[in-house]
Amino acid sequence: MMKKYEILYIIPSPFTEAEAPAIQKNVNKILEDGGAKIISESNLGNKKLAYTIKTIKRGFYILTTFEGEREVLANIEQKLKLIPEVLRFQITEAVEYKMPDTKRPPRKARPASTGLSSLGGPASTVLSGTTANKKGDEMAEANPEEDLKTIDDKIDELLKL
Repeated sequence: MMKKYEILYIIPSPFTEAEAPAIQKNVNKILEDGGAKIISESNLGNKKLAYTIKTIKRGFYILTTFEGEREVLANIEQKLKLIPEVLRFQITEAVEYKMPDTKRPPRKARPASTGLSSLGGPASTVLSGTTANKKGDEMAEANPEEDLKTIDDKIDELLKL
């Protein structure tokens, strides 16, 4: 079964930008002779290397995606090591990334008598100055089926404090 692979290789900076396409064709020929089918390639530009390699500080980074058999990779790697125009290369298996589903599931309805609501819960008893003994009585008297008008009135009363 043919898998997707990516090869990232560096053409050293002593070669000019005009010479880079000829080197790319040479690398592509090695890939195709090895049994790979090139899907895409992109020149990532002339970039500074992370560290100096053989007194070279810059290079052209080329990324090529191809399909091929795993067995031919060793042969391709051997041939690429012999090319002086390629400073370094790395072949990895291409991974297809999927965006995670960012939609949230619908919220579940909270039960009305949780004991932690703003009406009759711990916050309102502290604000209104009631004691801990009265808090239990207020929670028992709270009717979870109060209409919105009554709830709005209680919220307005609390906000005035």
